[in-house]
Amino acid sequence: MKRIIIAHVSKQHSFHTAVALKRAGMLSKYITTVYDKQSSLTGKVKKLLKGATLNKASTRRSAELEDDSVLLIGEFFGLLRIFLRRFKKINIDAFVMDYFGRNVANYVIQEKPDAVILYDGVGKKYIDKIKKKSPNTKVIMDVTISSRLYMKEIFEEDMRLYGHDKFYKQEASLWNEEHLRNVRDDFRHCDYYFVPSEVVKRSLVAANVPLSKLVKIPYGVSVRDFSFHEKPQRLATEPLRLLFVGGVMHRKGIHHLCELVSMYNEQEVILEIAGGVVAFEDTPEKYHERSNIKFLGFVTRDRIAEKFKHADVFILPSLGEGLALVILEALATGTPVLTSNLSGGNDAVINYENGIVYDYNQLEQLAQAIEWFRSNRDKIPAMSRAARRTVEEEYSWERYYEDVVRKMNNILEVNQ
Repeated sequence: MKRIIIAHVSKQHSFHTAVALKRAGMLSKYITTVYDKQSSLTGKVKKLLKGATLNKASTRRSAELEDDSVLLIGEFFGLLRIFLRRFKKINIDAFVMDYFGRNVANYVIQEKPDAVILYDGVGKKYIDKIKKKSPNTKVIMDVTISSRLYMKEIFEEDMRLYGHDKFYKQEASLWNEEHLRNVRDDFRHCDYYFVPSEVVKRSLVAANVPLSKLVKIPYGVSVRDFSFHEKPQRLATEPLRLLFVGGVMHRKGIHHLCELVSMYNEQEVILEIAGGVVAFEDTPEKYHERSNIKFLGFVTRDRIAEKFKHADVFILPSLGEGLALVILEALATGTPVLTSNLSGGNDAVINYENGIVYDYNQLEQLAQAIEWFRSNRDKIPAMSRAARRTVEEEYSWERYYEDVVRKMNNILEVNQ
């Protein structure tokens, strides 16, 4: 029986990867920092929480993974890392990643599984250590976002075109030569790379990763958690209701979105923004007096589903993603999507069928798309139905599970 270890310092979609392998009898161990297992520090801390914080903490557990299949490494540091995020200028990510990577490498060397699935951020030195001391273990990097080198060029273009310097502060590591050297090295030492979207694939090809090492596995979405609500046909006199969900930062294109929406009044377009504000982000200050732009702060997942229900269009003008799960969640609820061609989720969007994709550096296309939705309210109900069909047919988690198992089997068979 094949034995595969998964190691993720946080969570993201890694629970689903673990479930896929567990169902196939291939999961040896799921390793993370923070997980709500019996007798864990996380479980004890959770008892002290209330409201939205408790709801968020409750997501740190998978109903399908037994506690003995989960190994916690650096749990205290992981919890501290989460706590310190509220203090925007205190960041221990690099320390936690290094501690986690070092101990994961030691565990993999001890267990010598057939394969280990790591996530972007685990350093080259630990990948090399695994490959040297456990040479028969296939090392797979699950790449959750476009290459930093690729994004750096896009961010520099945006700063040049629109006269700001926000990326120097919000994405400061991209201008750190040692960090960039490590990023380049990360893409030279793994046996395979899982990519969720075409944009991530392109970014790795641009970083000189051979196509033969790239394995595309798109994420899924729970159609049960995000139930379908067909959009009604609103009157032309009603405002177009846009919803943005995600961190309020320049990487998500929030500066472009707010500038465009500020040109309308609240009888024409209303934009709701659900997400926490990152450090060095001044967009909320610039637009807080606009009555048609509403900053909601962090919104729990159960409330997000309700927000989708009342939105006409979900909008994500991102300049750098992997495959934004929130796009799949929007489609699942029957919310048409307006997004850039860098969001990853644009793979799931068919123009004028379930949404609109625009070129990330052509803001006039974004403006035209908003106008198209305002002028074509009668098309939105049909787009709503098409959006739901897209995820049911192509982006369920069950399909993801099948994809993971099939492609892992292919990898291990090729290398026998």
